[in-house]
Amino acid sequence: MNLVPAREPQAITFQQFKDALPPQGFEFAGEDLYWSDDESKRCVLMIVTTIGLEQFTKMLPKESRKMLKEILRSNQLHEEMVSQKGSDT
Repeated sequence: MNLVPAREPQAITFQQFKDALPPQGFEFAGEDLYWSDDESKRCVLMIVTTIGLEQFTKMLPKESRKMLKEILRSNQLHEEMVSQKGSDT
């Protein structure tokens, strides 16, 4: 499954939906949800794909949107530094 969320919502097939969910279902103990990094990534990407990035960001609390902007800015600066370092050699 190779879902790539876009700005606008995208339709997914039932098979993509099924593939995105953990095969054994969700395991919840106390306050913790147990699933692997791969399972969480597949599930989150499926959900964000179906609602679209724009709606997803609107759903986030203001504090989370601010943190997301900072993360994206930091990642962009890191990518620019790596790219520049590669062109210097």
